[in-house]
Amino acid sequence: MIRHTGRQKCTSKICSVSRAMSQGQFMPHCIIEHSETINGHILIPLVFVGAVNSKLFDVTGNDIKVRALPFDKYQTGSQI
Repeated sequence: MIRHTGRQKCTSKICSVSRAMSQGQFMPHCIIEHSETINGHILIPLVFVGAVNSKLFDVTGNDIKVRALPFDKYQTGSQI
């Protein structure tokens, strides 16, 4: 855990994230990694709606960002 007395400026990533969250400036990024055989355009709104319905974020969804990253090379279990 990083602690500081408040006399010096904290520049750690943990402090800057905590400061942003306390000021309502934190935007969650939902990143979906999927195979190219799955349509990312279908996944994005489903994940967005799920995040809004979780009631953890603004009801408008303005503080949620969703991305989909398709991969053409991957291995699932013992299959390539």
